[in-house]
Amino acid sequence: QAVAVDAAAADGADDAAAVHTLRGPPGAAAPPALLQIVACEDGQWLAAREAGGRVAIYSLDALAFAAHVPPTAAPPTAIAFAPHSSLLLVACADGALMKYDVEGATAEPCALPPADLRPPQLASRAEVVTQLAFNPARPAEVVLCGQSFLFRVPLDGVVAAEAPAAAEAA
Repeated sequence: QAVAVDAAAADGADDAAAVHTLRGPPGAAAPPALLQIVACEDGQWLAAREAGGRVAIYSLDALAFAAHVPPTAAPPTAIAFAPHSSLLLVACADGALMKYDVEGATAEPCALPPADLRPPQLASRAEVVTQLAFNPARPAEVVLCGQSFLFRVPLDGVVAAEAPAAAEAA
């Protein structure tokens, strides 16, 4: 599935940079509305969370569509690239977290701790993850952020037992 790329210079300035417009697949009525975009640190990939519940991957080298992340059971609510890698993390409305290897085009669920070790807002699904963040001091963990909680999750699938109060404060 290809994406057309238009390039046009901005009006008026001699030193203006080119502006590139990524469009949807050929024959699409309109490009999808983008809710969030993130780029990997090496500048090779861009992920876009679309209003229709999909996550698209674009090659920044070619300025072209590369793939869609496999569909999830619930709509994605946040995306982030892990530091120094092409690993994309996708948080979903049902509380699930998925790892997607952009270069290998493989997806797998991320192990989450049991519900009794999660913040109550996340365990009860009263809130969804709205942001994913990485702490440079703990690169093997992702921080799930909601409206009223922050929660660390190890990316290797090993979950340290913490008291729920400690998890909420993390």
